[in-house]
Amino acid sequence: MLHIAAEQGHVELAKQLISMDNTLLTSENSRNETPLHLAARAGKHNIIFLIVLLAQQSLTRGAFQVLSKRSTDGDTVLHEAVRNGHEDSAQVIMTVAPALSAEVNNASISPLYLAVVRKSVGVVKTLLEYKHTSAAGPKKQNALHAAVLGSPEITSMLLRWRAELAYERDDSGSTPLHYAASDGDVAVVQTILDRAPLAVYIRDEEGSSPLHVAAQMCHYSTIDSIIDRCPHSFELRDNQGRNFLHILVQPVREINFSRYSLIEKLLLSLGLKPPAIIGKQINLDRYGLKKIVNERDNKGNTPLHWASMFGTSTKIMELIEIQKADTTVINNEGKTALDHAISQDSFSLMVIFNI
Repeated sequence: MLHIAAEQGHVELAKQLISMDNTLLTSENSRNETPLHLAARAGKHNIIFLIVLLAQQSLTRGAFQVLSKRSTDGDTVLHEAVRNGHEDSAQVIMTVAPALSAEVNNASISPLYLAVVRKSVGVVKTLLEYKHTSAAGPKKQNALHAAVLGSPEITSMLLRWRAELAYERDDSGSTPLHYAASDGDVAVVQTILDRAPLAVYIRDEEGSSPLHVAAQMCHYSTIDSIIDRCPHSFELRDNQGRNFLHILVQPVREINFSRYSLIEKLLLSLGLKPPAIIGKQINLDRYGLKKIVNERDNKGNTPLHWASMFGTSTKIMELIEIQKADTTVINNEGKTALDHAISQDSFSLMVIFNI
């Protein structure tokens, strides 16, 4: 009955039930949830305050005995309040038990991560007031990984609070800057680089830097921003020895879908590129990076080899006409980019190479 009264916000009924039997305060349902869990989930902050107060007065270990209870999923009452967007309830809980913000559930998710996903700016502010608040998220992500994909405001808040979050890697080795680079939000990328510029040099498990990731998605403005602020980042190579230009010339089918939004994945799965990455090019003269046009990867392939392997004629024309790529470079198999074009029996590509 107390579970129901708490969930519905019936303060007087809850008082009567607890006065009759204070063990109801710690009673659990089939998911190991106490009445306080249900009150937090429903956002009944008056009930939360009442239960905590009466627990402090009547239980041996006081409010801690109620507040420390976890559900089957390992959720605390703070998890429940934050997950369901109840700012008032979260603030009440943080007032009486700020240490709950340092707890994670069975999926290693902290209340702060949940607040960021919900874009609950007020809750995030409240949680950040406690210095021991955990920023942990699933799959070794932290709250900043989630923030960069949806909230520039929260991204700035988190970086001011703990800039080192920008250097933490998820289970694929990706930092929040990798996520921001894949999303293509230049303002967010710049915000991270202002607070944690060395994050640009961290590579994921595939050896990809944030610049490689921006190139995968052809986010030209993001590429410009990264190189402008961190001019030596263009020298980074992935595990296959490729610079960002090797990646930039590849067609859609070579892109790793895992980092992109639902709409982007849909477009990519149809063989289409999102509007932001169509009809763009990068002028390497601006950075004095002409030398990377002819850099060879571990198999001896230059960006021009990659472009010719996949028949991306527009990229081939850019590399030859604009970037002055060397068409005579031979890879480890003894082939030039023109040899790849010939092997595809593509007349149009051969014409381009013989301009």
